[in-house]
Amino acid sequence: MIHHEKNWLAAAPWSAVEKVNQSLCQNKETPHRAGKGYDAVRKLWQDAEKQPVSLRRALDLMRQGHDLNPFGFFNGNTMAAVCKQVMEDSLKSLSPVEAQIVRTTCAHYVVGTIKARELEEVLNSFAASWSKAQTAPATKAPAKANATALASAKA
Repeated sequence: MIHHEKNWLAAAPWSAVEKVNQSLCQNKETPHRAGKGYDAVRKLWQDAEKQPVSLRRALDLMRQGHDLNPFGFFNGNTMAAVCKQVMEDSLKSLSPVEAQIVRTTCAHYVVGTIKARELEEVLNSFAASWSKAQTAPATKAPAKANATALASAKA
């Protein structure tokens, strides 16, 4: 699954990522503002959201986005919430427990708390269960992601 290509980031266009961060900041009564890496991450994201990439590449982009600090606050929570939303459709072929393990593992990878080796081990362990999702035709992502749903997902 880690090498499965699809338009992963279409489920969370850059405008939705910004809304997630705005919501997180508002919930914590913290000012929402651009960070030092805002322009770089926005460009990377907008380029990637238009084309199919592997799951690994999508997760690496989110991780790079986290590392570059596109926002003043809550970069980790933002990218973890977006990661979980991006993964959601592909997790439907897994049991709820398996889906939670994959969702959490991917979010932990995005925020840098686990390494690529652990990510690959977990994803490979669910390869058989996930095969249905790999062969199913990709579903078209909605034009606008639900920012409230994204923001409610916590790292």
